[in-house]
Amino acid sequence: MLGSDHRQTIAAVSQLAAYMSRTGKGINHIFKDLDSSGDGKLSHQELERALVELDINITTVQAHALVTFMDNDGDGEIDVKELDSTIRLYKRRKRAGELSTWRGNLDAQQDPVFPNWLIGRDDFQQVFSRFSEEDGAYGVPEIKKALQKQPEERLHRDVQAITGWLGQQDSLRSLGAKRLMEVTNVVECQELRPGEKLFSEGDESEAFYMILDGHVVVLVKQCPVAVLGPGETFGELGLQNLEKRTATVKADPSGALLVTMRTSDYRHILSKYLMDKMQMKINLLQDTFELAKNWSHSKIRAFAYCMAHHSHAKGEYIYRQGEPAHNLYIVFSGKARRC
Repeated sequence: MLGSDHRQTIAAVSQLAAYMSRTGKGINHIFKDLDSSGDGKLSHQELERALVELDINITTVQAHALVTFMDNDGDGEIDVKELDSTIRLYKRRKRAGELSTWRGNLDAQQDPVFPNWLIGRDDFQQVFSRFSEEDGAYGVPEIKKALQKQPEERLHRDVQAITGWLGQQDSLRSLGAKRLMEVTNVVECQELRPGEKLFSEGDESEAFYMILDGHVVVLVKQCPVAVLGPGETFGELGLQNLEKRTATVKADPSGALLVTMRTSDYRHILSKYLMDKMQMKINLLQDTFELAKNWSHSKIRAFAYCMAHHSHAKGEYIYRQGEPAHNLYIVFSGKARRC
């Protein structure tokens, strides 16, 4: 039988790992989110409060059990190494079906053949990928660094980081491993300064864009019509129809980090796939959105272009009272309630 504290700890680590996978954030990014004081250390109270406030579905009791468990050196504070060790060991125990025997000894031998110090080395994980972080555990800095390398210079870990992130995006989730690898081999990174314009209405369409970090504002005739964030895509309409840009896009005041694909690569790898995705959005609007029933086809298409699919876990907040209103939400499946 598992003790109550042990069950609470496993539940909390499971929710934290699921949050990392859902958001595509790595350990360093997660730690920065949790570290509200910015001192590189998390007190018990600080971590418990942050876990609950970050929309991570963890109860106060589970948060307390997790904090007590992670404080491996007993100094009363959590550092990024302790958080990283906990998440890594949880994933390995889960894969091996050994969560019931996991009691928190982070220094215990993790593999019957290889010593812990060797398992923790990046160059070792590039050869023995079963010891590396699962897809989706890489943070924005790691993915950005991988994208900035030429495809022929990317190491196994770089390819894992890029492919893992691409495979988590709603627009590419069902693309398949072979095509995802093709995309990985051609995408690049582009950074926009705060407020920097990416392209204007009437410009030639030269690339397809996915947002890795930050937000961009879409404007039509100088009026903002949408704000797009991490995981969302734009720029495909001009490439599919060989048309000039029909909107202006610029970074919001915090800047943006983009993953880009050139026109030739887009048309070779993604064009038909994303055209089918666009048609699916149009069909959903026409079939389920009452307001769209009297719209023209061009208006429906323009609306569908700005749409992005998001899945939310049970009990997860979609937005909070008092937050700036940036988006319109349409519930296509499930239920949402005001509270």
